Formats: sequence, C-alpha cells, structure tokens
Amino acid sequence: MSKPIKRPYVHFLGNASHDVTGSMYAVRFGTHNILLECGLIQDNRDIKTLYNANRDQINSIKANTITCSIAPHGNHSDHMGLYPALFHKGYKGSVFIPEGNKKFLEIMWVDNLKIMTSDCQKIERKWGKPAPLLFNAEDIQVALEHLVEIPYNYPIHISDDVMFEFLPSGHIINSASLLLTLTEQNGVIKRIYYSSDIGSESPRNYVVPRQAPRQFDLGIVENTYNSPMRPNNPKDAKNDVDKIESIVNEYQCTIFPSFALARSQEILTKLYLMWRDKLLPNDIVVYYDSPLGKKISDVYTDDELWREVWSWSNVVKIDSFEESKQCQTLNTKCCVIAGSGMMGAGRVLSWVKEKLPLTSTHICFIGYTPDEGLASDIKANKKFVKIEGEDVHNMANYTELRSFSSHCDYRGLLDFYSSLQCNKLALVHGNQDDKVNFAKVLQDKFVEQGKSTRVLAVQQGTKIYF
Repeated sequence: MSKPIKRPYVHFLGNASHDVTGSMYAVRFGTHNILLECGLIQDNRDIKTLYNANRDQINSIKANTITCSIAPHGNHSDHMGLYPALFHKGYKGSVFIPEGNKKFLEIMWVDNLKIMTSDCQKIERKWGKPAPLLFNAEDIQVALEHLVEIPYNYPIHISDDVMFEFLPSGHIINSASLLLTLTEQNGVIKRIYYSSDIGSESPRNYVVPRQAPRQFDLGIVENTYNSPMRPNNPKDAKNDVDKIESIVNEYQCTIFPSFALARSQEILTKLYLMWRDKLLPNDIVVYYDSPLGKKISDVYTDDELWREVWSWSNVVKIDSFEESKQCQTLNTKCCVIAGSGMMGAGRVLSWVKEKLPLTSTHICFIGYTPDEGLASDIKANKKFVKIEGEDVHNMANYTELRSFSSHCDYRGLLDFYSSLQCNKLALVHGNQDDKVNFAKVLQDKFVEQGKSTRVLAVQQGTKIYF
C-alpha cells in the first residue's frame, strides 16, 4: 500500500513521455498508486542500448507500491510489453485491459521473450557482460493470470473513491482510451482522460469507432503524428486503393512491411476485397510471411469477413525461414506481407535484401517508420542501403500509403483535441521537438475558441498536479 499523499498528481515515467514508444505513467491519488500501461521501448537503437533502456525503465518502478494497473491500449508491445517484467519485480495486483486482448497478449509476450532471449545472448557474446532476462516464461503465466478484461463503457469501481471506464479509441481491434474518475474526501470529483493511441474518425474493418470523453480535468494525449507533414485528407483511402491497384498490376513484387497485430490483417483484408472486386490479377499470390502475425491471425476475430479473408486460397502462409527464402527466389507475381512494420527486424529484411536490387520491386509503406534506419534510407532514395551488415543496391520504387495508419494524423489530432472540454492537456507519445510546436498550435486554437485549456509538452520525469 502506498503512503497517502496530500496533493494528487500524474508522474510521466516512461520513454513515451518524450518519444514514441515505451508508455508508462503513474497516477498518485490518496493511498492509490495507479500505473497506466507498462510498455516496451522499441526503436532502431542497437540491442545493448535498447536493453539498457528497458531495464532502466522497469527498474524505475517500485512494484510493491503499485495498487493496481490499468492498460487501455490492451495489446501493442510499446504499451504492454513490460508487464511480465513488472510481475518479475514482485507486482501482485490486477491489470485491467479492454475485452478481447488476453489472447493477443499471450502470443505477443511469448514472442517478446524469444526476441529478448536472443538479444541478451548476443549482448553477452559481443560485450562480455551479463544481460539477465527482464522476465521469463513463468512471469508471463503469472501476468496472464492477473489480467482482467473489461468491456467498453462499463464503469468499474476499484474502490469507493476510484472508478474508471474504457472508451473505444478507434485505433486498432480492441483498443481503448481511459476515463478515470477520482473522488476526493471533500466530495470534489477529478477526471483524467488518457487517450492511449487513438485513431481517426474514418471507419475501418474490425475496429469500433472512436468515442470522445465527457468533460475532464487533465488529459494525457498522444501525438504520434504531430507534424504537418502528414495532412488530413479524406480522399486518402480511395487514393490508396487506386495506388495499390496500379502498383500490383505494374510490378512483379509488391512488399508491404507490416506490424503483426492489426496492420497485417488490415492490408490482407484490403487486398482480398480488391481481388474480390477484380481490381487485382485473379492469380496474384500473397505471401504472408510473419510467424507472429500468423498466430495472431488464427485467433484474430470471429468476424465473418475475417474468416473469409483468412481462408483466401491465394494466400501462402509461410512458416519456416527456409520456406521464406525459397519463396523469395521464385519469379512469381506477388504481394508480400512481412514484419516488422518499422523494418528494424523480422522476415521483411530478408525479402527486401533479395528484392531491393530489382526495378520490378515496389515497397509500400503503410505505417509509422522511424526517422533513422532502413526505411528512412529507402525513402531517401539512397543508392545503397545497409541490411544485416551488407550494402544492398537500392533499385526498387516505393510509395507511402497514408490511409492504413492506425493513428490519427496531424490535422485530425488538432481538430479532436481542440473539441475537448478540459483544464489541461499533456502531450505524450511523439517526437519532442515536433511536440513543442504542436503544443503551440493547439494552444492557439484553444485561445481562438475562448477556452482556458492549457497545453503542456511534457518530458520523462514531469509531474503534473491536479
């Protein structure tokens, strides 16, 4: 049990307080120490630096002081990936998640452990220093046992003075935002809204539309796309269908780097619907080369459309790396869906290494990629790019398809946030420099509306009292 505090506050603990991945925030209220998410830091830093960053992040928490944890996102590793490590450190409480996510987390955590085990072994071999696992298989099972699934718009009373509910966030399947209601001893009610990751208002398969919160005091809101370089264009979805049709028909091999959860299922659904509408060649082969994505797809949803998509006869579901290498050498007109989406690791590296020197290859970027690394080098049209330590001739073409992003874009964020009724908004989950500029633009919009809302570009370690 945490010691009571006189003045409640939010403590911005994780890497996502000033960057894009590693979400982790603490709400201190009375005797409550409520942890909001516990995410992995995922970027293109070397494995040793990344391991140290995640170790330091989880070690910054005193597990025995946390009274409960609420995780509205519910499935992505940058929001959920360190929960087994939290239980490894001695946490024994519940983790409240949106309904339908436990099946995904079991798959994701096992995969995270596999990757971490490999990385720790590499660190010890290369640097000669011990790199203990942050969690093990037993910790995963303990974490799974403590997950509590909650449906949307279902109020949960943690105690007499703390209540919360999940609101659909429109981001990906089963994702949510959080509205946390705190009642002080004098009867004064304080509300905190945590957006987690939010999507646009545009309808998408398998995703419940975004729901705006009622009036609140403090908002913790993401701004992944906080740059005007990503304009809001309602025609993007139709344009992207036209682009895919043109690209797939023109090029021999079209590669879609995709996240295993949600993005790979979304692009596969889009390709199937286009094929069904005779916009793609009838005999087009779709290589689905993501072992993690395949496991997720097997349990993704009971939706009738998904059952139809996942049984599509044109899809080759690749299992082994040997099978992947064999398919890469075939001169088949094809689409390739492979992870990872940010092109920092995974089967997509092998495909790109094989196909990038060919002018008959086209890469379609369908989501967020870091400002540095392989994806950035390809977009910069560098003549040679580094893949797994080798210089590879870059002769392929590329296109960015904006409609597949699961995050709300720059204009959409400004419109959504400026419509909210609140006292303070704290910006998280975005590049820090762009976030400062975004805060200024958003603040000006509130002023124009005659609202007194303050916009804050927080950093890791910031405390905001409410």
